[in-house]
Amino acid sequence: MVGIDTAFNYLQNFGFSTLSDTDRVYSLPLGGLTEGVTMLELTAAYASLANQGTYIEPILYTKVISMDGSVLIDNVPNTHQVVSASTASLLTDMMQDVVKIGTGASLNSWFTSQPVSGKTGTTNDSKDLSFVAYTPYYTAGIWMGHDQPETLSATRNHINIWGNIMKDVHAGLERRQFETTTAGYVYATVCSTSGMLPTGNCPSSHSDYMRPEHVIEQYCTVHTNSYVTLCSASNGLPNDYCPADMLYRANVSSPVTHVCGVHTAPTEFEQLIPDISNFWPHTPPPQVQELEEEPAIQIPFLSQSEDTPQEEPDPTPTIEILPGRSQELTEPLPAEEVFIQQPEVIPEPEYVPTEDDQDTFFIPS
Repeated sequence: MVGIDTAFNYLQNFGFSTLSDTDRVYSLPLGGLTEGVTMLELTAAYASLANQGTYIEPILYTKVISMDGSVLIDNVPNTHQVVSASTASLLTDMMQDVVKIGTGASLNSWFTSQPVSGKTGTTNDSKDLSFVAYTPYYTAGIWMGHDQPETLSATRNHINIWGNIMKDVHAGLERRQFETTTAGYVYATVCSTSGMLPTGNCPSSHSDYMRPEHVIEQYCTVHTNSYVTLCSASNGLPNDYCPADMLYRANVSSPVTHVCGVHTAPTEFEQLIPDISNFWPHTPPPQVQELEEEPAIQIPFLSQSEDTPQEEPDPTPTIEILPGRSQELTEPLPAEEVFIQQPEVIPEPEYVPTEDDQDTFFIPS
């Protein structure tokens, strides 16, 4: 951490002259200043980074020459080193992302002839908008607002104005790249979360230039390969109210710190409701038994007595349907299924006349 006093001293070395001791507060990095700063001093501070960490006092002119060529005034600016060239190079590299993919990305529609490194600035409710940036040639700053602060609706116009001005300033200039140096720095890959050396369990890592003393020569202890018990309802650590049947073991690559918020202590109303699930005896489900198949009823076929000789049935019998009319079957009936028996002829007894019926004449057949 930089700390308030160190940050305040850096601001003074960057040439800010409007600071007071009452500005040594925690809101200092957010611009919580009593008098604020001027755009001239803010632009000069950014120019220090473009000049490899060397602060150059801003001046309106450098030299005055008379008609005969003699030098009347040689205005040499005061300079001093604020940060190392390596630190300035790293800050320049970081602030190029502001223009490439950050809040200053709209500049790409107006200015593309040179690489740009800079930073946008905004106050509450967008009442003040600023953009200070530099190229390998020049540094420029712009502020947009009102004398009586009010919210600005167009929050990108100040960037577009900067691009239009610098496009004309750089017209005809050869494209350059920023001078960079990494002296005193090492290139290291660290875990994006812990800043330690990454392991196979780290979900992401990044590589960059760092001071050797800032590289932690220890493998990441945040992302470990370990098993923990979690609640399936929230994927968090279980509490006293998580049902046992909802707990599971998982292999996690990062520490789980949140506790299940789905299962909480029951309210007074819920506690007063009795659990009647065990009040009634358990009735087993009815057992369905398969019914045994009943034997088929055998109806005996009635036939004549064994001592009575049976005649073979006529395969084409005549069945009388109506008196005086008959119909003959055209399809023979199976003998084993239908038997039509011939009626038994019982002979009538011979009549012998008596004395009482001598007048009756009987002619035997």
